Amino acid sequence: MSMPTPMARIAAVATASPSTRFTQDEVLAVFGYDDPQRRGFFERSDIEGRYMYVDRDHARADESVDDLHARFQAGALELGETAIPNRYKELIGLAVAAHLKCRYCIYFHTRAAQAFGATDEQLREACAMGGLTVLYSNAITGMQIDLERFKQEVDRAIEYVTEHAAAPAPH
Repeated sequence: MSMPTPMARIAAVATASPSTRFTQDEVLAVFGYDDPQRRGFFERSDIEGRYMYVDRDHARADESVDDLHARFQAGALELGETAIPNRYKELIGLAVAAHLKCRYCIYFHTRAAQAFGATDEQLREACAMGGLTVLYSNAITGMQIDLERFKQEVDRAIEYVTEHAAAPAPH
């Protein structure tokens, strides 16, 4: 006899960037991650820092799901509006979720983006942009294009577009 799957609880219906930035070393120290698997995940991530809703003095590596839920909920309520409007944050979340192929994340970010006024066209474009980013990232990385040359070419292209751009369209 199988046990019913417990209903998932939504941690927050807001996407925002906390003001507290942690370096990778700080994350490892604050949470006490010393096992090779978790430590390796952070050390191999190529991310210099993370913005986290964490009280440095009360962080624990053994945080329960209920504690994590309470922390996310408190963070969502406290953070509210940030520099990036919620609709755009949710469209970014949708683009990432589509790449990850997480049905739960896709559903959540789609509905949240719609709640913040995103159109069907914007939802499609966000997914396409995420896909194009992954496509070209894989191609450029696989072909081992020289990063400095790539930066020079991008800067030249941006300069050209900026100089020749028409007036921005109203939102």
